[in-house]
Amino acid sequence: MRARRGRRGRPRARRPAPVRALRHPGLLLLSLVAFLYNWAFFTVLAYAPLLLGFGALQLGAVFFGWGVLVAVFAVVVAPRLERRFGLVPVLVVTFVVLALDLAAMAVWTEVSGVLVVTVIVSGACSGLNNALVTEAVMEVAPVERPVASAAYSFVRFFGGSLAPLVAGVVGAAVSVHLPFAIAVVALAVAVALLVRSRRMIADAAAAAHDAGTTVLPDVAGDSPAEPAVVPVQEVWPQAPQPARP
Repeated sequence: MRARRGRRGRPRARRPAPVRALRHPGLLLLSLVAFLYNWAFFTVLAYAPLLLGFGALQLGAVFFGWGVLVAVFAVVVAPRLERRFGLVPVLVVTFVVLALDLAAMAVWTEVSGVLVVTVIVSGACSGLNNALVTEAVMEVAPVERPVASAAYSFVRFFGGSLAPLVAGVVGAAVSVHLPFAIAVVALAVAVALLVRSRRMIADAAAAAHDAGTTVLPDVAGDSPAEPAVVPVQEVWPQAPQPARP
């Protein structure tokens, strides 16, 4: 096939595969969900510590508790909840709980005890979301999984990069409470998108199960939920080999 040429006869540069993959509505929609979730995630991670006024050791202890909950809920709790209640219901409830947690941060921003508890509790929600949002993306995406992962990460980390900047500007110029309120609104929009796409995600999850693949959390990567695809195969015992004389 000949490369497409521009007005001056020069070949047009093809867009990277992850960018082209975002033309698929399901992948784009869930990437936007991840963008909104990452907005809330990085508001907690980058903005909340500035308000605590703790020293390095105290702040490390707070986020140690947060990190333990992220790891446990991503690796241990998320698969069990997903198997029992389904992917979309668990995601919706987790987003709602995280929104309520951030609403408490918005109301009691200047009470350090409340902020410490809500930051640590948010780790449980983050662990569930990191695992299950990634699973939903991998199941819905119609492209190869590395391409889908790159496209999804490309979108979601825009949320992660913008949230701390906006939180800092708004918190300094308007109110220290407002960045958390913005994160609550972002999560509310994410819930609406999840509810809208619930049938598509459920159908994709069923198709992935029928195809004999499962998406499991891997310990490597930038979150506890980097996808590792494991084919489901039956294992047959091998017949013993005859002994050689």
